[in-house]
Amino acid sequence: MMFPRFRLPVRSLLLSAILLTEVGAVAAAVQLASPFGNNMVLQRGKPVPVWGTAAPAEAVSVDFAGQTIATTADANGRWRVELPALAASATPRDLTVTGTNTVTLTNVLVGEVWLCSGQSNMEWEVEDANDAAAEIAAANYPLIRLATVAQVIGFTPAETVGVTWAECQPATVPKFSAVAYYFARELHQRLGIPVAVMDAAWGGTPVEAWMSLENLQSDPAFSPVFDRWDDSVTKKMSTGLYNGMIHPLFPFALRGVTWYQGEENAPRYDEYRKLFPAMIREWRAKFQQGDLPFYFVQLANMNRSNDPTGMQWAFQREAQMQGLTLPNTGVAVAIDLGEDNNIHPTNKQDVGRRLALNALARDYGVEVEYSGPVFAGLDREGSALRVRFTHATGLHAATQPVPEFEIAGADLQFVAADAVIEGETVRLSAATIADPRYVRYAWRNNPARSLYNAAGLPASPFRTGVWFGTVASSGGPVRELARDYVAVGESPDPLTVQLFNPAILRLDSGRLLASYTLNGPTAELGLPSQRVLTSDDGGHTWTVRREYFGASRLTQARFFTAGGKIYLLGQYSNVRIAVSADQGETWSDAVELTTGQRWQTTPANVWKKDGHVYLGLEWQDEDIDAWSVSTFAPVVWRAPETADLLQPSSWTQSSRIVFRDIIPGFRENAPELDHFGVPFFTQAYPTSNPVGGTRKFHPMGWLETNVVQVMAPDHAWYDETGRTFHLLMRANTGGTGYAGLLKVVEQPDGSMLSLLEQSPAGRSQLFLPLPGGQMKFHVLYDPQQKLYWLLSSQATDSMIRAELLPADRYALPNEERHRLVLHFSRNLVDWNFAGVVAIGGGTRQARHYACMDFDGDDLVILSRSGDIRAKDAHNGNIITFHRVRNFRALTY
Repeated sequence: MMFPRFRLPVRSLLLSAILLTEVGAVAAAVQLASPFGNNMVLQRGKPVPVWGTAAPAEAVSVDFAGQTIATTADANGRWRVELPALAASATPRDLTVTGTNTVTLTNVLVGEVWLCSGQSNMEWEVEDANDAAAEIAAANYPLIRLATVAQVIGFTPAETVGVTWAECQPATVPKFSAVAYYFARELHQRLGIPVAVMDAAWGGTPVEAWMSLENLQSDPAFSPVFDRWDDSVTKKMSTGLYNGMIHPLFPFALRGVTWYQGEENAPRYDEYRKLFPAMIREWRAKFQQGDLPFYFVQLANMNRSNDPTGMQWAFQREAQMQGLTLPNTGVAVAIDLGEDNNIHPTNKQDVGRRLALNALARDYGVEVEYSGPVFAGLDREGSALRVRFTHATGLHAATQPVPEFEIAGADLQFVAADAVIEGETVRLSAATIADPRYVRYAWRNNPARSLYNAAGLPASPFRTGVWFGTVASSGGPVRELARDYVAVGESPDPLTVQLFNPAILRLDSGRLLASYTLNGPTAELGLPSQRVLTSDDGGHTWTVRREYFGASRLTQARFFTAGGKIYLLGQYSNVRIAVSADQGETWSDAVELTTGQRWQTTPANVWKKDGHVYLGLEWQDEDIDAWSVSTFAPVVWRAPETADLLQPSSWTQSSRIVFRDIIPGFRENAPELDHFGVPFFTQAYPTSNPVGGTRKFHPMGWLETNVVQVMAPDHAWYDETGRTFHLLMRANTGGTGYAGLLKVVEQPDGSMLSLLEQSPAGRSQLFLPLPGGQMKFHVLYDPQQKLYWLLSSQATDSMIRAELLPADRYALPNEERHRLVLHFSRNLVDWNFAGVVAIGGGTRQARHYACMDFDGDDLVILSRSGDIRAKDAHNGNIITFHRVRNFRALTY
């Protein structure tokens, strides 16, 4: 591992680390922590921690801006106070700390503070960047403050590090980080307030050098880092910059972080995908200021003579973009700012400006374009593909013909594409590719300048499809069947309005119908609403036909057809239903089918037999305080297709079985569940409890009911009379591969009796192995092939030891939501993997709670999804439409 441009010999640095960690232990006089100094800037608009050391039990007071806050040092001599949020101020003031002695900091301002870190391109100094002489001569900005963090390697997390503050002037700027300075200058000139940048960078350093040992030990995926630790010095250097330079800054008040690093990790880009987000999460947790804005620079273009593939940095740029899976992150794309044979491009002005555009637009409310064109979706047009972009106003190319686009068919053999810009899209084709499937753009170490928007910002390199395994790991691609999507709905505010429960229906005319719930302050009184849309072009464009709210509110609704009409059935406590008699153009108000009850509905399947429709819903028994899923009773509703289905009298309901009442000992908090053959975790009824130290596991239950019949005559559960139905339901068992199981039998008098199913051995059976059974799934029966199709979100780690699971897993243990997977079965028991429909790019980018329908030889799918703006993995901000073409060819 190389650390170029040392300012001190390594031995001196290591000795400095040791001495600095011991200073606080022997000092008795009041001292301020390392980040505080003369000429500094305090962060405006948020509480400001001020801390340091003193003698044990020594009284300490802090005075600033007319405020005095007192405290007492603890038994270890540590003290900390918190200044209330301060307004920006360009007036120099003193900050005074008083104990048995007095420490006074002078020339202190209040404004915006940013930590700027990374490797050599962040460290690169103003005097070595473009136009150095003129820039240095003009750098007279007394309200910009430059803080330099000493380059120190720490054996253990240090308490102190050298930090020097200076006013920005021609004498202080030459040796300072050029990117940090130009970032600060842009902010200061736009905002007109004091701005500080803290330079904590070191050339040639990998991302793991900026992470704690504890963090690196938290995930088995980071084990290759340890494999490279060949001696103790290397080991300490691998975490040493976190220990020596970053840990002493916690919890200094900041607005955010800028980061320029990645070159050192490029040969190991598959590791970087997880290391980089893990570092961001750790810094945020230790600074104790929530999701601090974190803006990073994507690697610039450059030739790599030691890379025969010519694509190593393309993969690393993609790995860097995993940072965008976390909230409050952004990227400055530098794909056009590099130099062919220089790893340190000297145009740092534009790098700093592009970082600042992120901050101005996203943190300061300045109306400015901050992003170049971003890939948003892919549409098939015969033998061509159309790429859609966001941030694409004024889309244009630097040269003609438009370079750097490539397309491929199913064989993944990419060829140069003929690219034509049309509005905010690019149409791609190639004479040798009759059936194009995939696109990649600027997928080289050193691509040519190509695509820009009107703001002059470049498009980021991208490729369609999520690929696991790379050249570095000798793996191969996972070819998603329907990665590309159309956004049918988008949240106006992902943090407060989430989009739930998508439903889709294909009519005989070819029209597609979609519906979804907006859960949040939407149409009226901050309450949910349900939206209905249609598409007449195969799902490319959608028209809103109705929104249900107010007295006609319904949510979590599904479509079905009966008697030449289309019905939309959902709930708002009671079951509600609406109808359309004109192919979904117009819709009736919703009417109630129940009164004074509480029901759970979802866009699960609809079964048809002998002129009747059968739907699974869940009735809630409210006579006990418990997690709601354990109080749900799955109920089959049946009605003649030709009846008026808006009338409650048209419907017959099955008898009810409540989950908690069929489990011996459930009410007594001692459920006997192991005899069902499922590996249950310890649980406490009726509340969640930790499992394995960190997991949370809800009490048992079921919901989101699919109604099916066994159609194979040789099946043990086949009923030749056609009167037996099976209910397959989402099951919370602590494992990920089980569905809840009941059966409903039509009686001679027309009633429907709900029963436990019996295994072939004659024992009661409550669960059935089913991929993704822990999540809402959707089952359809295809009479053409006599196969069942299952669409589910599939988790993969419910049995992994809790302490080895990644910290960002949503609602552990079995809530992994970003893989949408397709299976098929002949008998509902033996499921065969057909393919991955789509995979979200990160923990918040979910693809789940999906619904599907047949469209000729295709499957059309609507998914509750999230992109990088989503609140979390559960609360999706987009409804995405996917098409799996020729799905029957996936069987084997």
